[in-house]
Amino acid sequence: MLIVVGLPLAAVGDRAPTRDIVDDVMTHLSFGSQHKEALESGEILFTGRPDLEPLPQGIAVVGAMMLIERPAHELVDAYLSDETLRSHSDILAFGGVPAEGGDVSLLANFDFSDKEQKEVRRLLRAKAGDEFNLAPSEIEQLAAIAERNGAPKQVVAIYRDVLWQRLDAYRTSGLDGILPYARKSGALASPAEEMHASLDSASLLKKYFPEIHGALENFPDSMDAISDSRLLWIKKTVAKRPTAALAHRLLLIDGDIAVVAEREFYVGHTYNSMLTIAAVVPYADGALVFAANRTFTEKVGGTGFRKKMGRKLVARKFAQRFEHLRANLLSSQAQPLPK
Repeated sequence: MLIVVGLPLAAVGDRAPTRDIVDDVMTHLSFGSQHKEALESGEILFTGRPDLEPLPQGIAVVGAMMLIERPAHELVDAYLSDETLRSHSDILAFGGVPAEGGDVSLLANFDFSDKEQKEVRRLLRAKAGDEFNLAPSEIEQLAAIAERNGAPKQVVAIYRDVLWQRLDAYRTSGLDGILPYARKSGALASPAEEMHASLDSASLLKKYFPEIHGALENFPDSMDAISDSRLLWIKKTVAKRPTAALAHRLLLIDGDIAVVAEREFYVGHTYNSMLTIAAVVPYADGALVFAANRTFTEKVGGTGFRKKMGRKLVARKFAQRFEHLRANLLSSQAQPLPK
């Protein structure tokens, strides 16, 4: 997720004045002056943007905006806090991964409960298709366990290793290190291609904050301007099934500006990858939160009804996320994730 916080109504460094950025973002997200009253009453607004869907499997939802009467810097602290992650009913567990070093033991807390053994049995039978997001080599690893009548613990151990290898490859090689997903008839789905496409369509991010755009595009290079970079593993519920997700957060602080970018470069099933971009700017006695999300899933390929339903689903999840953020801000003193 990208968050721009605390922009004063004057230029900061080589950036445009905040008023110009706000006007440009409002126009880009298709929000006009008629939405001001709704925002001031605390509503969260969303707009689907088919024109920002560069690939057939892409879903774009933009313009999630929420007025929070708290200092803008607190939004960043709350967003990065353990409490905000725990407040999501679909997030079951999570943990951080260092920029270098460590091994698969860092994922020791990723597991499937007794009630989730159906998912373990599914993994044991994993094959090319849309039930799981796995590379051909990863499917072979699980198949080798199946041939030896492997126990559930062995299956989970192999899957942890799959997750660790993906994490390590990403932190070493960035988007170039992401393995594709095996689909039927030898087809492949590429989350790396999706992430590149999502950045190609993020024109305002590149225009106003090229540092974060370049870091997302070129990671692990182009990180000199980045204040903090975190890798996370997350266990959550997606489509009523437990799954793993691997996420990358980047923080840029420049004077009164703070930018956070987040993408999920691996998800175990249902969707392929996701990038969220948002902006927080001072407004009246609080702050406005602008947001845009790009989610990629072949389950809504093409156009029409499935696309519309996909946008509605993403928008609903987005609204829940910001409600959690607002509730966390109002109920507790947020603490950032430990390094």
